[in-house]
Amino acid sequence: MFRGNRPVLRQKGRFMSFSEQTIICADCGTEFPFTVADQQFFAEKGFSAPRRCRSCRAAAKQGRPAGR
Repeated sequence: MFRGNRPVLRQKGRFMSFSEQTIICADCGTEFPFTVADQQFFAEKGFSAPRRCRSCRAAAKQGRPAGR
């Protein structure tokens, strides 16, 4: 759904609009995009915005013990 030219997601009775964002990775300090599609996915799943870029997330995930 769109409101104006911005994508909108209705969640729990309220509308949420999204726009492209740039986030700075908490681990390596590089900027990475948080796209509208990513924001919609995170909102649908109830996740908060990512703190790490994809490569740092993958490295952190490999460092965890198997089986979580």
